[in-house]
Amino acid sequence: MKLCVFLDDDYCPVVTLPLQLKDVDATERLAARLRDAEEEIARILKDEGYIFPSVSSDVGIDDQSVAIYVEPGPLASVGSISFEGLSRLSQETAQGFLKIHPGQPYRLEDINATKRALLRSGLFSRVEVVAADGEVDSPNEAIIIRLVE
Repeated sequence: MKLCVFLDDDYCPVVTLPLQLKDVDATERLAARLRDAEEEIARILKDEGYIFPSVSSDVGIDDQSVAIYVEPGPLASVGSISFEGLSRLSQETAQGFLKIHPGQPYRLEDINATKRALLRSGLFSRVEVVAADGEVDSPNEAIIIRLVE
């Protein structure tokens, strides 16, 4: 079975899978694997900052090919960054630990790196890095960093 991925109208053959879909159980297993693959691809795209990724799949009429269609959607970027909870330390001190900056893509890895850097500094007992409106859902996402000194 040939597995193909279509990304923004580009075709990319990925791998050939040795599957024979001659029974209902095999078809159901394939459908479950495809749903899992679709969810995983969407999760990865969201982690990379794509706001509304769309992933779907289609099994060929001959049951010998599968296509996965990926539409990443718009890419979110980091907007303004504000701090809550600073009392003894200056905002400039806290900013020195940031791994995110306005204008860069909103990537979960960078958000988590910022949180780790602030915690590892030893200056804060609790750190939250969140979208200002609670949801990553706009192309220019404002960030709030909540700190407990």
